[in-house]
Amino acid sequence: MKLKYFIEYMLYNKDDSPLYLFQSSIESRKKIKEIVRDYKVPKYFQDDYFKILGVDQRPPYRWLLIGPRRSGTTIHCDPLSTSAWNTSIQGHKKWILFPPSFSKEVAKGKKYKEKGADDEAVHYFKYIYPQILKNENIEKRYEFVQRPGETVFVPGRWWHCVLNLDETIAITQNYTNRGNFERVWRDTRKARKKMAVKWIRKMKQNDYDLYKRAIEINKKDGFLMYDLAKMKDIEWPYSASSSSSSSSTSLSDYDFEYSDIDMDNIEYNKEDINEKEVKLK
Repeated sequence: MKLKYFIEYMLYNKDDSPLYLFQSSIESRKKIKEIVRDYKVPKYFQDDYFKILGVDQRPPYRWLLIGPRRSGTTIHCDPLSTSAWNTSIQGHKKWILFPPSFSKEVAKGKKYKEKGADDEAVHYFKYIYPQILKNENIEKRYEFVQRPGETVFVPGRWWHCVLNLDETIAITQNYTNRGNFERVWRDTRKARKKMAVKWIRKMKQNDYDLYKRAIEINKKDGFLMYDLAKMKDIEWPYSASSSSSSSSTSLSDYDFEYSDIDMDNIEYNKEDINEKEVKLK
């Protein structure tokens, strides 16, 4: 859909739960990539360890958000335990945030959802959220309105949802830095195992201190990276504490390290549509 048609829809729609535009990969789209030059990442969030992967290899992380009144997001946590910042350019957003200690069942309030009803933002704010407040033991939460020009910080693993109170435009980015790297690394090496291989090798080339930190986390957890397990013909996921691992497998600290294999010796199988398959030549 062309942007002009979405703007027309945003201004004149009568939907109970309108569409909300999340435009990713801004920098690669010819007609809107100039937007990237029109703003600077706030100084508090400029460190981002995913940068060493490059824009094409890192997970999706930057979105242009445009939405009419009553649109919004369902309650969720951001992927891979990344943190995020969200700056409102135009319009007002109502936010709810729950800490990571909240279970998925409580945060989503599925038991308060009527049969056949949806859990879109407007329904969640109007019906489900009041029932959560009434019936659950809520010790900590944040509820507020974000105004134009304000930036919201969303820590990793925090449940959050947003309801647009009027026509809104915003920019948001997800990132990892020294404050959240440990949990992001643990999520990434398992959920995005092949990307994690590329990432840790890039760490060794470009940020050796970060590489050593990732290796120490792996050693602490007894976690063997996907490609190393394949080279050693060890069932993956391998973890020293995992009951699925062979009891006869014994690894030294050296086994968790990477040798100086040049990045040019890593190739990708483009036929793998889910994630690029790492192979060593």
